[in-house]
Amino acid sequence: MLLLDLLLLFLFLAILIKSADVLQDAFVTIAHKLRLNLFLIGFAVLSFASSLPEISVAASASLDNVPGLSIGNLLGATIVLLTLVIGLNAIRHRELPFKGGYSFGFLTMSMAVIGTMVLTLADQHLSRLDGIVLISLYVFSTFLIVQRVSRKKERKSRKKIHPFKLLLSAVIGTAGLIIASQLLVDKAVVIASQLGVPNALIGLGMLGLGTNLPEITMLVRSNSAEKEKTCSRQLYRERVNERADDGFAGNP
Repeated sequence: MLLLDLLLLFLFLAILIKSADVLQDAFVTIAHKLRLNLFLIGFAVLSFASSLPEISVAASASLDNVPGLSIGNLLGATIVLLTLVIGLNAIRHRELPFKGGYSFGFLTMSMAVIGTMVLTLADQHLSRLDGIVLISLYVFSTFLIVQRVSRKKERKSRKKIHPFKLLLSAVIGTAGLIIASQLLVDKAVVIASQLGVPNALIGLGMLGLGTNLPEITMLVRSNSAEKEKTCSRQLYRERVNERADDGFAGNP
């Protein structure tokens, strides 16, 4: 029974990631159609889109009243993103450029925002007010980021996508995210109960690594021309995870 539950868990995780990938492609296509610059695509569009697995898991866990699963997933994703993924990225490309709006002061601001989560957890309790503050901080910091990023336009994409196909991809991706995240959370709770371990431990291990598979996949696929986009996506995705996941996980 446990083996079957584990297989179903990984199946739901695969569906979740694929759904996020489909929705992400739709976002990127729209961004290219709007001729957004490369840095902005990586820093805002891709980072948010690739955080959809964590956000959907956080929302489902909150609705099912198992915030520990969401927090475990958040911590696992944080460790994977800031150590494994960025470390492998640096080894793969040998060096990572920080250009455009990605100045030292900008990095300092990013680290300060990430550190806010530590302060909200200092009392070992994440309240609903903390969640509202974190989500508000995400919206505010994103606004500042977009304002500071270069307004230079990229050349318009020559790839023609039919609007209906784009809309269909977005609908399928969204539906897949909602359904798969709910099934994933339910199955994770069952497995945690069978193993006699806290829900947070399942989120920290299996889900923390699993929901970051898109980042690892992009690392393998990326070339030297995409280094700036890849790194900006990883750092900003970490901020998206913390603001959105903690916002959903906040308790009254």
